Amino acid sequence: MKAWKYLILTAMTAVAVAACKKEEKQNGDEPGPGPGPVVEDISGMWALLADTYRVQAILGIEKDGSECGFSIFEPAAGCYFYQDEVYGDIEGEPVVMGVSCTISSGKISVPITERGYPEVGRWEEPPAGFVVNGRVCEASWTLSGKTLTLGGKAYKKVTRLVGETYSSITTTLEDNSIKVGAEEQVVHIPYTISPTVPWGELTATKGSATFIGNIAYGEGEVLVSVSAVQSAVSGDVTLHYPGAKDLTVTIVREITRAIVPEWTSKTYDYNELSSGTLPFTIVNGSSSYQAGVRIENDPEWIGAWINGSRVAFSIAENNSGASRTARLILSYTSSWGGEAYPPAPEVAVTITQTYAAPSISLGSTAGETDFQEKNNITVPITVQNPRNNATFVTETEGDWLSCGVSGNQLTISVDPNYGTEPRSSAIRVIYQHNYGAFEAVSATYTLTQRGIEPVITLDPEEMTIDFHERSKWATGEFISFCYNVDYGTGDLTFTQDVNWITYPDSFWDSEHNSYACAFSVLSNDTLETRTGHITVTAGPTSKVFTLHQTGVQSGIILYENEQTYNTLGQGGHIKFRFAAGFQVVTPYYDIQCTSNVDWLRPSGVGGQYGEWFSYSFNVDENNSGADREGTLTFSIDGQTSYLKVIQTYTAPEIVFNDPTSTLGYQSGSTWIDCTIRWPRFYQEFSYETDVDWLTIEGGTYGITVQYAENKTNIIRSATITAHYMEFSKTITVTQGIREYFDLVLTDMDNTSVQYHINWASCNVGAPNGNLCGNYYTWAQAQSNLPSGSRLPTLDEWNDFQHAFTWTETTVGGISGFVGTPIGEANAWIDLYFIPESGRYNNTSTTSLSYNNYAYYWSSTPYQNTTSSYWGAYFYYYNDQYGVIASRGEMTATFRLPVRVVK
Repeated sequence: MKAWKYLILTAMTAVAVAACKKEEKQNGDEPGPGPGPVVEDISGMWALLADTYRVQAILGIEKDGSECGFSIFEPAAGCYFYQDEVYGDIEGEPVVMGVSCTISSGKISVPITERGYPEVGRWEEPPAGFVVNGRVCEASWTLSGKTLTLGGKAYKKVTRLVGETYSSITTTLEDNSIKVGAEEQVVHIPYTISPTVPWGELTATKGSATFIGNIAYGEGEVLVSVSAVQSAVSGDVTLHYPGAKDLTVTIVREITRAIVPEWTSKTYDYNELSSGTLPFTIVNGSSSYQAGVRIENDPEWIGAWINGSRVAFSIAENNSGASRTARLILSYTSSWGGEAYPPAPEVAVTITQTYAAPSISLGSTAGETDFQEKNNITVPITVQNPRNNATFVTETEGDWLSCGVSGNQLTISVDPNYGTEPRSSAIRVIYQHNYGAFEAVSATYTLTQRGIEPVITLDPEEMTIDFHERSKWATGEFISFCYNVDYGTGDLTFTQDVNWITYPDSFWDSEHNSYACAFSVLSNDTLETRTGHITVTAGPTSKVFTLHQTGVQSGIILYENEQTYNTLGQGGHIKFRFAAGFQVVTPYYDIQCTSNVDWLRPSGVGGQYGEWFSYSFNVDENNSGADREGTLTFSIDGQTSYLKVIQTYTAPEIVFNDPTSTLGYQSGSTWIDCTIRWPRFYQEFSYETDVDWLTIEGGTYGITVQYAENKTNIIRSATITAHYMEFSKTITVTQGIREYFDLVLTDMDNTSVQYHINWASCNVGAPNGNLCGNYYTWAQAQSNLPSGSRLPTLDEWNDFQHAFTWTETTVGGISGFVGTPIGEANAWIDLYFIPESGRYNNTSTTSLSYNNYAYYWSSTPYQNTTSSYWGAYFYYYNDQYGVIASRGEMTATFRLPVRVVK
């Protein structure tokens, strides 16, 4: 407002608006928004507003019917207005500084003399829109609607002004002061305004104290940033609010330093501790202060020092024999000294270390081992309250063992004990300190080593057999059990306790890779089971083998109760005799034998072998398709025994020694082996084939194959099937082709001249005449011809094509053209096949063209060029003309099949 402060309208009779004057409150008459007297009714005045309500300046306007005068001045500080209706427009001609102004298009224009400023009145600064260079300018005031714009500032009409005693600021702080520590922080100053006004906004300013920084505002509080200080200081912050008396709050900085450990007492066990820590914090710390620690009475077993924000300490191992305590004193003092830097109070910390005596114990106090040498006997060692710099030593009185400690185990090695008496030795394990810090402790382990004691094992230890005799010497049908003797002394014996077990003796059983005891057993002709024993003795040790032998089940004793035969027909027999004490009334040869199946047929009694007799029977061929079993029942004088006969089944199998055979192209014969596994009586082979160029003559062990000459360029095959009973087996024989055909060709240029030429059976790269083989450019064909061969000339192709009649057909799944010889010269040929091959139109083409054509290179250039050559080709034209065999130009880069001549 400086530009307008001294702008006085001297020539106009304006209504003088006095400065805001305080008036006494009117009882019950408060026209304003809150408490505060009405200063003066200025209805119709124009007021410049800093915000919505506060008055910055008053513009007086008076109407006398001819002109309008302006007067601008400032009201007293703290005046407010109550806005009412804004109305009216300016009329007439205004005068500013004694100079008449004009109103045009809503603007008031003020002319300026060429001297620069009007002579009447003065100001500190030119009003907005004026210049000082002597030129005439305009300063415009614009009236628009209900607002007057003057120099870019807006004026509105008001009704009345209000006094400055409107609101009050209060806090909850005692004596309007707040005490804080010395650290950097944010101070919160709470406040309350009563009453508030819509236009009111609280602001705050700081005094001269340098530790007070930025000020921010929160909901009902002022936030003041304060920096850290080294000494006690204070400063002010003043709160302002429109219509309220300023409130000053004093911030007092107090200095209270302290060193605060995380704990003040702790107990540790006897172990050495190399990295203990005690964290601490500093209250109101300073860069000029430092923490320290000392140990009262300076015990040697603990050390302590400051490491950053913690006390680091180490504790030696406690071998004193009792608990012990150390006292650490923590301090925080200034390195400068002086009253401005008071030290923190010292803090005492107590560290206690308990004591526990070391001791050891063994996993067991005694052990036992056999007579053998041992190098891996271990006994666990447990150490209670172990110490650093402590070791184990061992002491023993036995010279037959050695011992030591490895890790936490006592390890023992013993020499073999060759005596029969046991021996023992005590082993003392000592736990001692290398420097004698504690008294050594020990534990004792006693080891006993037995003398030599053989260990006998039997496999099996018990056995049950039937009543039949088992003779080791006469028949070799002895029985046995395996044995093993560990640590034996060599005096091994076998004794039996019954007379029906005889001749026990040792032998090497290669089947079981072990020593065994073999013995003979007499037959048990009684009906009761009997038991005997064989005792194996080695030195002072023995082991008993138990044998049970069952009695007979009938007066007729069969040597065995079951027999098995293969699928073929054959004879069999069974030995039998009579139980001891059984009186046979009927002669033995009248023993009756019946069969429950028709394929097992009894025959009769055979010879006699001592007390044993033989009975014969026949087993027929088994063609049933499965295994089968039958039973022979033997009866005499009311006694009955049974023999079970099992016959397996194996189907006949036809076997060719060579399931495939390759024949030469010429006629001839060959022998093919053919046999039958598991043959049947009175059964014969039969043979057949599926072609007419092959005949078969069958024999007992194979067949003779007669075959005709292959007069084609196609490999041919035949099958031969052998039949035996209901079984069949088929093999395949293949007949090859000749490499070249000796063809008789007629020179088509001179039909009276004939000549011979060897024409290849197959394309180059093809094993059979019906295959296409490889494709070549003309140059590639020259490089890949078989040794001694060449490409046919154009004339030779012409003569070759005219030597046959051609028809289209399929051979072996390949479409092509069959040539049948014309005339008698080549009548020995049955057919000559050319496969449909197509062609590749250049070296890079991967798809065939003219697939239903057969193409071939000739050696003859086309019209004396090297870029094209004559080629022969075949194709089927139509039913009327059939196959066309002709010649034509072929570009040298075409890829065609090749058929050569010699």
